[in-house]
Amino acid sequence: MIVRPLQDWWADADRELLVNVPGRGRVALEIALLVALVLGGHAEALSISLAVAIVALETVLALWLLRPWAHDRRSPGMRAFGVAVALLAVTAPLLAHSPAGTTRRLGVELVPASSGGAAAGSAAPHAAIFAEVKSVTAGTPADGLLRTADHIEAVDGVRLATSDPPAELARRIQDDALPENFALTLRRAGALQQVTVHVPRVTHLASRLGSFSTLANEHVIVATALRDLLFIVLLILLTRVDRQPLSVLGLETSGAIRELAFAVPAIGGVFFVQVVAAVPLALAGSLLRFGNHEAVERMDTLSRISGQTSAPEFLVSLIVAAAFEEVAFRAFLTPRVRSLTGSWPIAAVLVSVVFGLGHMYEGTVAIAQTAILGLYFTAVFLARRRLLAVVTCHAAFNAIMFVLVQVIVRSGVIDRLKDLTPH
Repeated sequence: MIVRPLQDWWADADRELLVNVPGRGRVALEIALLVALVLGGHAEALSISLAVAIVALETVLALWLLRPWAHDRRSPGMRAFGVAVALLAVTAPLLAHSPAGTTRRLGVELVPASSGGAAAGSAAPHAAIFAEVKSVTAGTPADGLLRTADHIEAVDGVRLATSDPPAELARRIQDDALPENFALTLRRAGALQQVTVHVPRVTHLASRLGSFSTLANEHVIVATALRDLLFIVLLILLTRVDRQPLSVLGLETSGAIRELAFAVPAIGGVFFVQVVAAVPLALAGSLLRFGNHEAVERMDTLSRISGQTSAPEFLVSLIVAAAFEEVAFRAFLTPRVRSLTGSWPIAAVLVSVVFGLGHMYEGTVAIAQTAILGLYFTAVFLARRRLLAVVTCHAAFNAIMFVLVQVIVRSGVIDRLKDLTPH
């Protein structure tokens, strides 16, 4: 088969994906909104006030961008629907990341521990269930009272008694029935002692917001899928506001069988790209001494998240996540960046970098791996100008990786790697 010149490929993409593309100013604002929605959730790690400011700007921008759609629809219900989608889409990440002040917080990072022998540094053996303090955050109630390696055994006189002491401790402290001043029973350097800490109760509104956060954290899979669906609806509404046909997003039903057939070799291609990229990234990670640790942490995180729900539910969430990422990055963002830069290759690289940064919580190696996979998925999308093949390819890759992680977790390999990984 003769490969068509790339110039013809770009011309096909221009003709099918840049129909009624809006002006440069509006395109820039739409790009800014999507990038903020994808990366803004990470701002909480730097500053809660920064995260709140970003959400406020996202809300104003989303409502302004949807304003023409609201005016075109005379039905109050349709206008309310657009407003609701915008508000929910921009606030969902903040609610899921436990905004400051919505929960009672002691200010320590804990590691689970249960000992039937001597505690580290103790003069005599003791049997207890406890949560060990790994670190103390400055400016929090624990600052100056608790120390690294303290073993917390009881809260307000009631001993920890579950198999997950850190989670139990967090639940007790977040309970507003607990007094604002309460005692923690802990063992420090072998000696049992009590310290009194002051953790203020939260307001009624903040408590409700904290409940949303707790629910989202307890059901990460469901919360993430709902957030992704909201984002998809928001992007479809923006496309309609721009008076573009949904075909510019690759949302075509014609030729579905052909697209599914194309997805089969494309799935093999994504694993080939993953393997080829893994070799230099593994070497770089080894030289910089962070690759093995990040890989173990990623698999451990995946195993814990997947353990929150059934395998079918988790696989459905992977499909929703793949659909969102392809709609957002390949179908919506890449053509708009192309309209600003005038180049499909430049747009593909820039969007893939943003795609990688959206996975920064998984570590440096994951950012690079994801960006490379983003380039591959962009190539598949531009080759077909349809979403079905690339979403199927992406979802199948996620599902197969999920199964592999489950096999690795059950084999005990992760635990052995943890023992070999320097902390």
